[in-house]
Amino acid sequence: MTTTTPDSTIQSATPRQIQQWISEGTCVLIDVREEDEHARERIHGAILIPLSKFDPRLAASYATRGQRIAFYCRSGKRSADASRITVASLATTHSVVNMTGGIEGWKQDALPITIN
Repeated sequence: MTTTTPDSTIQSATPRQIQQWISEGTCVLIDVREEDEHARERIHGAILIPLSKFDPRLAASYATRGQRIAFYCRSGKRSADASRITVASLATTHSVVNMTGGIEGWKQDALPITIN
């Protein structure tokens, strides 16, 4: 289920919804955790752009026309920040989505992760 935040241009979606969109090719997933976190475990195919070095133009450049841009972190706070920064910085035709629960929610839903 997708819900809209008070800022109607940012959506939130569950890990299962994000996984479905990825499999359909309608979503690009951006990991905004730091490099060491990403190196330990990550969602396969996610693109790393740490929030400490975050550039919303770079994030948007990975999405093709019509794709959603979804952000995740450990639990959802940093990804919500990245979502707000992206919407505030860009006039984008992409939907901006914060994945609720972050990678912890992804794991709780027993979805696959890559572990090093």
